[in-house]
Formats: sequence, structure tokens, C-alpha cells
Amino acid sequence: WRFKLPSLTEIVAAATFICTIRAAMRWMVFNVGSVVSGLAVAQPMQPLWPFGQTHNLVCGEPFIVTSSEDTRKQCPSSCPYYVENMVAIEACSFVCVEAKDCTRWNPYATVADDYHGTCRYPSVSHCKKMAFGTSADVCAECQDGFRLESSGLCHASYWVVIPVLGTMFCIAGMLIGWLVHMIYRPVTNPEGLERAEKFRAMSKLHQPKERGHSRAPWPILTNLCRTLVAGPGLRLHFNFQAAIICWALCVALGWCYMAVTVDGDLWILGTRPFGTPRENCQLVSWGYETQHRLLWAKVHFTYWVYLLSFAACLFHSIRQLRSFQRADVENKTMMDFAAFVKGLPVQQGEWRTEEQLKAVMEENLGMAVVNVSIAWDFSTNKELVENTLKNQLRLKDPLPTFPSSDTGDTGMEPKPVTLKRLLEDIEHQVCIDEAVQEGATDDDITDLLMNMTSSSNAIAVFETQKMRDEAVAACSERGGIDFQNGKLMLEEIQCEPDTVMWENFGQTSVYLQVKRICIGLCCIFAAFTCWSVVFFLPYAYSVYTFNYDNGQTPGLLYSVAFTMVVVLGNAIMYEVCARVSDHVGFKYEDSRQATYMILYTVACTFNVLL
Repeated sequence: WRFKLPSLTEIVAAATFICTIRAAMRWMVFNVGSVVSGLAVAQPMQPLWPFGQTHNLVCGEPFIVTSSEDTRKQCPSSCPYYVENMVAIEACSFVCVEAKDCTRWNPYATVADDYHGTCRYPSVSHCKKMAFGTSADVCAECQDGFRLESSGLCHASYWVVIPVLGTMFCIAGMLIGWLVHMIYRPVTNPEGLERAEKFRAMSKLHQPKERGHSRAPWPILTNLCRTLVAGPGLRLHFNFQAAIICWALCVALGWCYMAVTVDGDLWILGTRPFGTPRENCQLVSWGYETQHRLLWAKVHFTYWVYLLSFAACLFHSIRQLRSFQRADVENKTMMDFAAFVKGLPVQQGEWRTEEQLKAVMEENLGMAVVNVSIAWDFSTNKELVENTLKNQLRLKDPLPTFPSSDTGDTGMEPKPVTLKRLLEDIEHQVCIDEAVQEGATDDDITDLLMNMTSSSNAIAVFETQKMRDEAVAACSERGGIDFQNGKLMLEEIQCEPDTVMWENFGQTSVYLQVKRICIGLCCIFAAFTCWSVVFFLPYAYSVYTFNYDNGQTPGLLYSVAFTMVVVLGNAIMYEVCARVSDHVGFKYEDSRQATYMILYTVACTFNVLL
């Protein structure tokens, strides 16, 4: 490999290209944005106050702090403290005074701070109301959860903190002990462990099978944005994540370009820290002038980000749709062989309707039908049906038997109660007792099946996708298939079998779904109100009543509390929106997920408005 230096012509061409691009971008920012948004370029503002910068500080003579003020200037040694002038009408007026004259100009600035050279308010952490009658940092009333000491300081009331921390440590200790016990527990069921590990290995995503080779796991460097590893949904999700990352990077680079080409103050605008009243006045004045001076640039930046983001979203949505359609064409799934049957008359469970329906469809369509599955209405017996199916599957894979926790292996002498025995009893009750509980009897299941009625829908499965398409077209041309004084219509199904919610076929109509959605919105609003009153308002009240004197800010406890408020709010909204989506009674999981996203977006909108 050899490095070749560019020629002079190449260097000049590259420099010309860079200058042209830079000039075009500056023209777009300065001119095109102004024409489109109708905003003229704002002229730099004059100083906020006409007094200008004070060069010499004189004892007892007020001076005004502006954006050009040098906050490093100190008062004369004869009056080394500056105090905010509360007597003057002008804002940000200060006076150089002695310590004894602090309260003359500001009755609340009782403390002469030698470190900052200023007369300030008393400052005590976690203080609700200061004591202004002394020249020291003394509190008159502490915040909730803190007690007032004789020294005038506030200390935490540990009678509230210790029980909470103690409970948390106990729970954490029990969990850690249980995990350690699980790790060092001897293996008592090697066959079950081997089957479990084999099942876990088979549950992992593997590459397509090749002739003469076993299915190997996907490499760690697999491009999930292009490779179809676990269906089109996963690929679309990772493409969305990549689009979000690229969008954020482009916005950040755009702002960096604005800061480099327009004004360097865009790097630090809104990030400068505040401190003493004098520094705050200088910061507020500088920020006010800078905000108005660069308002045109921020407006244009926001305009172009919104416009380009909207266009990028449209492009990304079209790209995602095309990607899904391409994956659907290239890969055959079970829904490509199934047709949705509508208009089925109500059938009784004791009838052999599925066999009759299959024979009628084959006779009218002139092609073979693999099978027909009727969507039965078991919404009122959902739990019984699901438990019966679980028991049927469990009979094929019975659970191992375990000795009783109250006796030894011989069943004669009870064992002493220890932490190990307690953990084993909890595992036995949670994992085993619930699984081996008795279900319904055979007579109950037979009565249920005999008295069950069908919905108006069924699913027919054909041998090939071509046969399915021909059957749908033939049924449409014939105007339907005659079956028991009714007309059956076929249409392509747009979902996979594992996304069909069979329990919602039956007593579900558009009116009921709309009604349930309206009730769900009321439930979401009630949950949001509960979260606001129980969690958010106490936090907001504590932040509102915090003592911000002398630049104090809420500490780590407030940040943790805010994080927990947000986490609890999100968890509550997750659960409420999920339950509302389940209660609506959609027939397909895709519709349920779409409704869940819409409801959660509505909940987030309420949160933003708050």
C-alpha cells in the first residue's frame, strides 16, 4: 500500500467545492429561511440598561449590572461586600457596603459572606423558612422529613428513612440469598435439567437449515437491518432504531454547523450556571440579549428541522412498507394458505359442522380444502377452555413428583423449619401447586362443548397459495357459497395464526368496541388523575417549597424521586392501556397492538400537558 499525495488541481477543486457548499448553506440559513418563514434577520440588541459598564465601584453608590459587567471586580476594601439594592426602582442594582450596612439596602441579606464578598440571604439545606433576625445561617422551620437542631440546621428524621431502607435491604437480601441457594443447590432431576437446557437451546434464533448441516446460531455481527432473522417485524424495528439514531445525529450536526457559522454563543446558550445575585443578573441580561439576537437563527433551525424531519418520516414509512411487502413476497407463511370465511350461520357444538362446511366448499369451488376451523364463541368460558387445553398439553409432558416439605424422604419425621426449607416451600407453592391443581371434569367439558355456539366466522386452509387465491376469486364471482340458508364469502386473511384472538369471536360488534374504547379512555384519564394526585403533586409541592436562596438546588434525593415518579407513571399507563386494549375485544393481535399504541400516545399527551 502506498500513499499518493493529491495534486494541486485536486486540492483547489476540493477547496472550491467546500467553499461553495458552505456559501450555499449560509445563503439558505440567512435568506431562504427568512423568505419562507417571513421573519427578518434581527439586529443585535442594545444593552438592556443604558448605564453601561461601571469601571470604578464606590462605597454607598448604586451601580447597575448589565451583560457586559465584569463580575470579577471587587468592592473597595473599606466596604468589601456588595448587596442587592432593594430600595432602588431599577432591577439588578447593587451597592458596595460594610457588613453592618447589609440590611440597610436589603432587609433579608443578613449574612456577610467573606468567601463571595456579598451580603446574602441565610442558607440552610432543607430549610423551609429562614430566620432573618440574626447574621448567621439559621433556619426557623425545616422541610417535611427534617428536624430543626439547636444550632439552627436541619437534619433528616431517620424514623422515616430507616424503616424504608430496612425493608428494601431485607427484600434485597432475601432475593440474593435465594439466588445463591439456587446456584449451589444440588441437581436432583438431571433428566429434567437436560431437557430444559435443550429446550432453551432450541428456543434461540438459528440460521436456516442447510442440507447435511445442523442449524447454527446467528453470528453476533449479523446486520439486523437487512437480514430476516425473526420475521419482518424485527427487521422493521431495527430499521426504525437506525433511523432514529441517524435523525438525532443529523440534528446535532446541523446545530453544530449553526454554532460554527452563525455565532459561537449557540454552544453555551442555556448552559451557563447561575450563582450569586450579581452573577445571576449578568447571566440573565446576557441571556436575554443573546436570545433575541439569535432568535432568527433558532427559528430557522427549528423550521428546517421540522420540514426535513417530516419529509424523512414520509420517506422512512414508504421504505418500511416496501421492506415488509418484499419480505412477504419472498417468504411464504401460513397465512398465505388460509382464507377467512364470513357469513356462517350460528352452529351448535353437537353438530359436525366443520366436516359439512369442508365438503360444501370443495363441491362449490371444485378444489381440495385441507381443513376448516370454526371460530367458536367461548368468551364466557375462556378460563375453563384455556385451563383444559393446558391440562391436555401437560398430560403429554407430566411434571415430576416431589417429596412433601413437611416430612423427610421417609415421610415419618418432620424436618425443622429453616431458610432453605422456607425457600423450597415458596417455590413449591408458586411453581408446582399452581400447575398441578385439578381442572374441570370430563362431564363439565362435554357439556360445555355441546352447548357452545359458533360465531359467523371460520378459517379455511388450502394446499397452495394459488389455490387459495383462485378460491377467493371464484367465491367472489359466484356471489358467495350457499350453506344452510346463508351465503358464505371468502377473503384473504391478513394475520398469522398465532395472532388470532379466538376468544373474541362471538359477542363482539363495532358498537361494543367503540363503547369499550370510550370507557377505556375514561379509565385512562382516571388512572392519570390518580397518578397526578398520589405521586406527581407531592413531588411538585416539595420542589415548589424548596429553598432556592443563594443558588441552592434540589439534591440527589429529588432526582431519584422524580425518576421514580416517571417510572411509576409509565408503569401505570402501560398496564391501564394494555388492559383497555384487551377489554375492547379485537379479533387480531395486530389491531390490539395498534390500539394500545394510540391509547398510550393519548396518555403521553396528557402527561406532556401536565
